[in-house]
Amino acid sequence: MMDKTDKEWIQELMNKFQQSEITKIKIRCGEIELEMEKEASRGKKSSGIISETDTDGQEGSQNPAEEEILSPLVGTFYAAPSPDEEPFVKEGAEITADTAVGMVESMKVFTEIPAGVQGSVQKILVHDGDFVEYDQPLFTVRTEQP
Repeated sequence: MMDKTDKEWIQELMNKFQQSEITKIKIRCGEIELEMEKEASRGKKSSGIISETDTDGQEGSQNPAEEEILSPLVGTFYAAPSPDEEPFVKEGAEITADTAVGMVESMKVFTEIPAGVQGSVQKILVHDGDFVEYDQPLFTVRTEQP
């Protein structure tokens, strides 16, 4: 039987899940088992240089065809499903929005990271085993132009 504290904890988890870019999570804590899933959201725009002044005084802007895939949570980043397997993606790889690009482990829960965008991986910004923060850029992707 759940008490008020359990219900508050579950509600807080649900709220954080909805606000995050995590698309699927399953948690088991004692007698409580919680599984949540939502549709993958589109990757966020690159937060690189927005504009800079060229030597001739004209302003340049960031390439709108590049986006960053951000970490959906704080934890340890893994580039491959297991140490003896190939990485999820490599630089230059073509990806779709549903392509798993890595995993983040937090509190013994492994969460796959969907790309959320379609294009090609231009740069991998983190290494296998790195600690990552929420919203930290993990990959730069050149998106396909219509």
